Amino acid sequence: NVSISANTTWAKGTGTITLAGTTSANINFAGKSVESLTVTLQSGATKTLTGNVTTASLSVEGGAIGGTFAIGTYDLTVTGNSSLTNIFTNPTVTIGASSNTGWTTANMTIGANTTITCFGNSKINVSGNWSNSGTFNPSTSTVTFNGSTADTTQIVNNGSSSFYNVVINN
Repeated sequence: NVSISANTTWAKGTGTITLAGTTSANINFAGKSVESLTVTLQSGATKTLTGNVTTASLSVEGGAIGGTFAIGTYDLTVTGNSSLTNIFTNPTVTIGASSNTGWTTANMTIGANTTITCFGNSKINVSGNWSNSGTFNPSTSTVTFNGSTADTTQIVNNGSSSFYNVVINN
């Protein structure tokens, strides 16, 4: 498990925090910011976010047998890009219903043989492009595209998946 106390002094550096391993674990950054976060999913293990976090980039990778990155009902803010890639097997990201912002990112890339599964009224906010070569299971989620004013360059490719509710704020 990774846990940073809310009262801990935390200075965001320039390195990458990599969470890997074959056992399930909880991840709690207590609302702190990290520069870059890589989650490698192996042997069916689940890495569960148990607190809000802000990161400059997020990479979720499928390891030897794959696994799940569970965002739950916490806010995951990625000021840069979110990328799901299949190295060996199918990684899955699950998002719980959230009354707050949910998952916020600049660009969302869902690689081949990867899956995002939403539960309930999940929220995903994208300020850039959405590219899906994998699977997106929307449940009753809302995906909001927050492009810049009069943005005509935002690209949305949802592959063979569909959205449940889409909001476009340009």
